[in-house]
Amino acid sequence: MMESVIDINKNKSVNLSDYQHEIFAYVIIADSSSPEDVLLSHEPGKIICHPFKNPALAQGSDQEKLLSYREVCNEIEDYAMEFAMKHFNILQ
Repeated sequence: MMESVIDINKNKSVNLSDYQHEIFAYVIIADSSSPEDVLLSHEPGKIICHPFKNPALAQGSDQEKLLSYREVCNEIEDYAMEFAMKHFNILQ
């Protein structure tokens, strides 16, 4: 996502149980999990499931895999911007 507005290059996937003592207004699940699969010691304000394709599962040439990765990055960026505008009235 180096060419994107949001750079998650150094981010990594985490398990929600690593944050079981934190309180969040929103938990956004970006894979095929369902809210019932989310194990938290408390209820967050809202759990939102918005699955994206997993680019690691892309088939084809390196160029085709890169295209799949970029498509998913763009989908995540679009969703993040729409979410911020809808819930926080920012980035308008």
